[in-house]
Amino acid sequence: MNSNFSTSNNIFVSVMGVIAIILSAIALYVGLAARSLQADLKTTVSSLTQRADAADQRIEETAGQMREMRDSNQRQMIAIANEFRAIAARLATPTNQPARGSGGAVRPADAGPMNTIAYKVKAGDLLGRIASKFKTTTAAILKANPGLDARKVKVGQTIRVPVPAASARPAAPRPAAPQPAEPAGD
Repeated sequence: MNSNFSTSNNIFVSVMGVIAIILSAIALYVGLAARSLQADLKTTVSSLTQRADAADQRIEETAGQMREMRDSNQRQMIAIANEFRAIAARLATPTNQPARGSGGAVRPADAGPMNTIAYKVKAGDLLGRIASKFKTTTAAILKANPGLDARKVKVGQTIRVPVPAASARPAAPRPAAPQPAEPAGD
């Protein structure tokens, strides 16, 4: 019986030894595979880091270009605004040019004594037409009406119109034209 026990003990130890060798081989394989996976993972992480750095660099370059474009646009807009201001200043400055439809007559606001009359705006009236009618300038009308917007003149609105002092006086009544004498009746 002892020999059977010893034989079965030997078989058990042998089987356990084989199992231990197999488990060691598996552990070795798993360890080597893990190192390979770790190396692959490091390579992948390194590649992704390089790509992220390149993307960051492109983003910075693009942001720089956008800042340059914004600054350039601002400079251009300031230049355009200055041009508009210069044009507006030229348009606001009265000139001694005849107004269209005035027949060449010009009456600048500062050319001698001026009075103002009240004028009620009618349908179809524009400041230029009113100025021509009274031989004055649009600028003189605007000066006589602070706050008046030439684009917002309304029918029925009363405005002040500068006119030469002589024009503001009421006209003297004209004498009646002589009537032909009637023939004396029989």
